[in-house]
Amino acid sequence: MPDRNRSYIAPDGWWYLLPVAAGLVLAMRFEAWWLVTGLVVLLVPMVMLFRDPARNSPTRPLAMVSPVDGKIVACDRLDSGVLDRPAHRVRIRVDNLGAYAARSPVAGRVMELSRDALSPSARLLGVSGLWVRGESGADVVVVIHALWLLGKPRALLGYGERVGQGQRFAWLRLSRETDVYLPLEARVTVSPGERVRAGLSIIAELPARN
Repeated sequence: MPDRNRSYIAPDGWWYLLPVAAGLVLAMRFEAWWLVTGLVVLLVPMVMLFRDPARNSPTRPLAMVSPVDGKIVACDRLDSGVLDRPAHRVRIRVDNLGAYAARSPVAGRVMELSRDALSPSARLLGVSGLWVRGESGADVVVVIHALWLLGKPRALLGYGERVGQGQRFAWLRLSRETDVYLPLEARVTVSPGERVRAGLSIIAELPARN
C-alpha cells in the first residue's frame, strides 16, 4: 500500500525531538560547544528511534509481509495459537532503531482481539495485538510484546476498520518481540537469522486458489 503525505518522523517523536532541537539552536547561538556536542549525540539516536520512512508494500495479494523491522528468531508450528487453532508462528526480535511503525501483514478487516482471546502464554503485561481477516478469509494475528515501563504500543486503527497490506496499525514504543500467527495453509518463506523490514519483506504466502 503506497505511503503518501507522511512525515519522516512519527508524531509521537516530535514531543521529544523539538525540545532537544530548540536546545541545540540556543546552545549554538551562545557558542556553548560542549552542550552542542552533547545535544547532537542525543538527537541522532532519537531521530533514528522515531523515524517512520515511507514504504510501498509489494503488490502480491497472497503474500504476508513483516509487521516490524527486525530479525527472525523462530519459526514453528503450534497446535493452538492465539485463536485456539493450529497455526504457524513467526517470532521477530524488533530492531528498536528500525522504523517506529508496525504495519499490517495483509489487507483485510480488523477483528476484535481482546486479552481474553489470547492464549495463556500471551497473557503478559504489555501485550497487544492485531487480528486481521484477509480478503481470502485467512486470519493473521500479530502479538506485540512491549516493555512494560513504556506502556503498550499505541493503536492507529479500530475494530471493524479496513486495513491495507503494509498500512501502519500501531506505534511500537520500544517493543522487544513480535509474534505473527499465520494460518496453516500459509507457506512460511523466512528462516531464523534472516533480517526483515516492515511492510516490505515477505514472511509467508498463501497458496493460489483454482
